[in-house]
Amino acid sequence: MSKSQVSSIAAQDLLVEVERETQREREQRKRAGLDTKDINREDEEDYMGIMPLIEKLEKEKLNDTGDLNLYDEPTDSDSDEDDERFTPDAIKKRFDEF
Repeated sequence: MSKSQVSSIAAQDLLVEVERETQREREQRKRAGLDTKDINREDEEDYMGIMPLIEKLEKEKLNDTGDLNLYDEPTDSDSDEDDERFTPDAIKKRFDEF
């Protein structure tokens, strides 16, 4: 395993552990008859302040479909019509040789 795979697995394990702990805390509060709104708000809180940027990028993505074939470069192999192998004479010749 590479370092990035190990790091990814470790990060996923930590996220799972945090989610389990949060769920346990919610259940404990519910059993005690307490409110869980603050825990729910923590899940939605934007700690790094990047939500406006994400929303902006999502809007731009929806508005800007652009030319989807922008990076496609036509090649000679895109059409079979120009290929000598598919002319009626070449097909008949291959059939006869076979």
